[in-house]
Amino acid sequence: MGKNGGIELHKTEYEQFDLLDRVNDGNVDADVARYMRIIHILSNNISDLYGVNVKTGGLTVFRQAGEAVGVNEKINMGAHYDVAISTYIDNNVYHEDREEMRRALSFYNVCELLKKNESFIYRYRVFRNNTICHFHLKCARIGDGDNFEEIIYAFASDEEDIKREILQQSIATGTGKQRRKVLVIEDNDINRAMLREILEPTYEVIEACDGDEGLEILRGRYRELSVVLLDLVMPNKTGLEVLEIVKDSPSLSSVPIIVITSSNRDEQEAKCLDLGAVDVLPKPYNPVIVMSRIRNIIRMRESASLVGNIEHDELTGIYTRQAFYQHALALLDANPGIEFDMTIADVQSFKLINSIYGEAKGDEVLRYMASFFETNTLNGICARYGGDQFVGIAPAAQDRKRDWLLEMASELEKNCPIPNVTVKYGVYTNVDRELTVSGMCDRALLAVKSIKHNFEVVYTKYDGPVSQRRQRDQLFESRFEEALKTGEFYPWFQPKFDAVTGKLVGAEALVRWIMKDGTFVSPGEFIPTFEEDGLIVRLDEYMFRNVCTKVKMWMDRGYQLLPISINLSRLSLHREGTVERYKKIAEEIGVPTKYLPLELTESAALHSIQIKNFTDALKESGFQLHMDDFGAGISSLASLNILPFDVVKLDKSLVDFIGDAGGDEMLKHIIELAHFKNMKVVAEGVEQAEQLEFLRQINCDIIQGYYYCPPLGYERFLQFLQRCIEEDNVLFE
Repeated sequence: MGKNGGIELHKTEYEQFDLLDRVNDGNVDADVARYMRIIHILSNNISDLYGVNVKTGGLTVFRQAGEAVGVNEKINMGAHYDVAISTYIDNNVYHEDREEMRRALSFYNVCELLKKNESFIYRYRVFRNNTICHFHLKCARIGDGDNFEEIIYAFASDEEDIKREILQQSIATGTGKQRRKVLVIEDNDINRAMLREILEPTYEVIEACDGDEGLEILRGRYRELSVVLLDLVMPNKTGLEVLEIVKDSPSLSSVPIIVITSSNRDEQEAKCLDLGAVDVLPKPYNPVIVMSRIRNIIRMRESASLVGNIEHDELTGIYTRQAFYQHALALLDANPGIEFDMTIADVQSFKLINSIYGEAKGDEVLRYMASFFETNTLNGICARYGGDQFVGIAPAAQDRKRDWLLEMASELEKNCPIPNVTVKYGVYTNVDRELTVSGMCDRALLAVKSIKHNFEVVYTKYDGPVSQRRQRDQLFESRFEEALKTGEFYPWFQPKFDAVTGKLVGAEALVRWIMKDGTFVSPGEFIPTFEEDGLIVRLDEYMFRNVCTKVKMWMDRGYQLLPISINLSRLSLHREGTVERYKKIAEEIGVPTKYLPLELTESAALHSIQIKNFTDALKESGFQLHMDDFGAGISSLASLNILPFDVVKLDKSLVDFIGDAGGDEMLKHIIELAHFKNMKVVAEGVEQAEQLEFLRQINCDIIQGYYYCPPLGYERFLQFLQRCIEEDNVLFE
């Protein structure tokens, strides 16, 4: 067994096939059998094959060609999957594909997708030896969607299309059989035996003695079957009657049927072909012709299926991204003198739509939007660009009025199957034909991402500032690994004070980034970037461990402990094993969890039902929970009632309303409700004596803000803490 619970298969091809023989004899563990079947199916066509443990994120190497720069070192260090895939992307993937690949293949996204699908393919480009190569990654779960513990990651070039299809069938059926299945429907025992002798060296043969039995098998196993051989003359149901039934069923007619007959009448052959048969085989059988016909039909069917899957999105029916690249290029080449615009539409908070309305309704929304964009992309084409993104290219319409896109957005949202759906648009006008199509899409994507957090803007165009922002984000992303390694992220501590006595009662740990050259990066710049690309999860855990270490140092110096709250991002709430990891870190370092409150933003609390199990688990582990930024967005008082928060933190925007009659009344009622639910209230961003006095009058519990003290670096906070202790200005629990 590998160190992460997988099977280490560092074996020669001979040893692998020897193990397969033992699998077939039933003498090998079922997990080993499953892995070995996959290895056997893939043979030498997959360059790299890994297993990832879902619970730990640890990797096990099954096959490694050694061409992926930097990955082996990370695996040898016991790195988490997110670290290994990020290293692979940074060092191997073509720069235009990195951002999307990082987002799509985050551990959380992969696990969520595999809960709904047995497997999926992700295509991308690799830059090696000054050449752009096309690759794909196949991800498949081992187990069912509700309970799988291992994921298989298979990397290969895009030349092995048929092998990809075989892997998909293997995982989907759980059989691992590499041989395609042929159903023979023939009432004559001798004829069946002859066909079995011809076919069995290459195919798995399933037999039916008459039309009724053949239809029963076809209905139950049509997904597995590659082809059907159907005799025309049989009792109960003739071959023609079977064809009549099959042609009216989309599922049954998806399997190609070859008619076998001793008749040489042209009209009968024409009748069979009219009913959907793909070919006619004469009796007596010529083994060479039988095998050639079957092999050609299977190859055509699988190639057509593969092209169809690549060409059109399964859910919406419009083009996939890869097909869009090809067709957009053809559209541009066919219209050399015309200006074109590229537009990307991004559905906001789509995960929230799925959680509130259900995935079926979410799929309905995506299908509606695909149809809408296809209709409104005049003289152009559109595609599904990502999970909740659409892309379109069309001639620039000079006669359109200035706000046409706003009107289209309004019409889209007005007729959407659910209310209050927001879509943002990024437009790259007059595309540069020297760019690749994916490069054009990148510019439209940069534009839409630049307004993601701007609730007042629906669309924007790509321009210089957008490009500069993206360059800044790429700098942050490229520096992240080194910044973690060299300790450029620091916890600063902003004290909290009792509202009545003014005594110190705790602090909040805030992340600060100070680069090695002394450059200070504002949290408002780097945190949104890391939230977007998923790196915030690792930064959260890094900060938690750092704070635990510093609190332990205070303990060792003999200080009585005060609670130091630490922020937890929304993405961390959805990461598998967060509660267990945080509890283990606190235990290993030796800090009681009751002194490490975790702050969850109010926007995360809006998913109250979805995160209730998570918050309950945190409470059971001894963590206190603070609802941060209450009032910063669309407040949900219901979340105060459902979730087990200990503290509610009023956002500075609410504190700034003090002095306004409506604002004063709102604050008063929020505090009354929180106290009714046995929660304490912290007011953050308090800067004026008038604000402090009013908060005291309405029984706010704790004050945080520049009126008392700004955030302090570690050494300065220690000095501040010592002074407060010496002056008896600390209120310990």
